[in-house]
This record gives sequence, C-alpha cells and structure tokens, in this order.
Amino acid sequence: MKILVSVFLFTAVLSFYSPVFAGECEGDCIEGQGTYTWPGGNKYAGEFKSAKMDGQGTLSLSSGNKYTGQFKNNKMDGRGTFTWAGGNKYAGEFKNGKMEGLGTFTWPSGNKYAGEFKNGEMDGQGTFAWPDGNKYTGDFRNDKIEGTGTKTFSNGEKYIGIFRNGIIEGQGTYTWPSGNIYTGDFKSGEMDGRGTMTWPDGRKYIGNWKKSEMEGQGTLYYKDLVRFQGLFKGGEPDK
Repeated sequence: MKILVSVFLFTAVLSFYSPVFAGECEGDCIEGQGTYTWPGGNKYAGEFKSAKMDGQGTLSLSSGNKYTGQFKNNKMDGRGTFTWAGGNKYAGEFKNGKMEGLGTFTWPSGNKYAGEFKNGEMDGQGTFAWPDGNKYTGDFRNDKIEGTGTKTFSNGEKYIGIFRNGIIEGQGTYTWPSGNIYTGDFKSGEMDGRGTMTWPDGRKYIGNWKKSEMEGQGTLYYKDLVRFQGLFKGGEPDK
C-alpha cells in the first residue's frame, strides 16, 4: 500500500499601478467616483481618495486578470475577488495587496481550497478538495499541507495524523472500509517504523514495519492469543 498526497500549489503575483496622470480619466479620479485607463490597457473603475484607488472598485488588467473589491492606498485591502485569465479564482480577504485572512481559491481543474491565507499563500487551517472526491482538512504552511490533519479518500479510506511537505509522514491512524486499522509510524506515505494493525477477524500485529509490510521484530495475535512472536519478513513470519 502506498499513500501519496499531491497538491497543486500556486503563487499569486499581483501588480498594481499608481494613477499618475499618463492615461485617461472619466469622472473624478482625485476624490470621488471615476474610471482611469492606463496607456497599456489596464483599467480601474471605482472610488478614489487623494488620487489613489481607495474604496470599492474594479481593476481590469490587460493580461485578462481582474479584481473586484475593496482597495486601500492603491492596493487590494479588504474583501474582494480576483480572477485569473487562466481560470483560477480567489474570493476572500486581502491585506496590503496580498491574499490574507479567510478565503476560497478554485482551479479550473476542479481543485478547491477554503481556509486561511497568509502573505499570499495557503497558511493556517483549511480544507482542500480534489475533483475525484478526495479531501484534506487540517494545517497548511507556505502553500503546502503541513502539520496535523485528516485526509479522506473517495474509496472510503481515511488517514488522521501528521503530514510533512504534503505527504503522510509521522504518527497517524489509517483506516480502510474493510475494517482494517493501522496506528503508528509513517514514512514517505507508507507504514514504516513501529505500529499496530488490527483486522476485523480478530487478528492484531504489533511491531516493526517497512514500506507498508510487517518487517522486523513483532508479535501477531489472534483473539488476544499469541500466534507468532519473532521476526517478520516481507509481511510474513520468518520461520
């Protein structure tokens, strides 16, 4: 058995332009409502304060990217929605021009993240859902699944425990629809180290694991009676 978690990560680079008067203005681009168009094709329509984008407005970039929401001192600040020409979309909180706070990011592939952002990245508590039905809820750090969380799979399998760099790594519990339960160490997405596996038929193994197989010293029980104690190799007693 091999357990892998793959997350499509993103980096949002958002550029803004101060309305120096090299373009065209319609309305009041100093203190009020107006529309300002830059020579390069970028366009802002909304509120101005002290000749800066400030308040509610829409910034349309020549690249096809678009932001609608709150501005402060020429930067996205408050609640808003940013859509990319490629189909990515973020709706939520911004601070000082970056995604910061609570929000939802969606990809054209069907991937979706809802939770906390910090400095333009997924960071804090959140939920990431894949279009195949898999879902992760827990800690994120620097745009990656990192820390403690729960991953549920569309086939009914479930893991609760530690993740590192987007992969199951550390202490955790993995359950199968069949009723099998493993609690113990994981490494690179596989059962590796010390752990306990129980089966619905009453079997239980306590011991060492390597690459998701019983390997090394361990004890196999059946309904609380010792069936084998010693070395295991390739998932079987090494008799």
